[in-house]
Amino acid sequence: MPLLKLIVYYICPVDQSIRMEKKFPAQIKEFGQKVKEIRMERGLTQEELGKEAGVDKRTIQRIERADFSIGLHIVFALAQVFNIKPYKLLLHIELPEKKKRVKKTKEDKREES
Repeated sequence: MPLLKLIVYYICPVDQSIRMEKKFPAQIKEFGQKVKEIRMERGLTQEELGKEAGVDKRTIQRIERADFSIGLHIVFALAQVFNIKPYKLLLHIELPEKKKRVKKTKEDKREES
């Protein structure tokens, strides 16, 4: 693997976010809906929330539309603005069941050949 691609793969948060979006799309959507719900209850605009959380309006829009997943630092910043514990932003978001991997026996492998 070329060095630049390797660096981007392990360091670039955008790449990591893309991988997480594919793995947990429903959960990211639920999180965005929760943020929007609390923001509206508090009477904040996306711009005001972004400013108080230290991110731009576009980031808040993308969170609410579930365009990308976010890091813990943003979860903590949003919780601080909303004056709630960070876990409350994730409360009631169910994870999908993990698919069980079935190990193939030697006999199964022979049958495939």
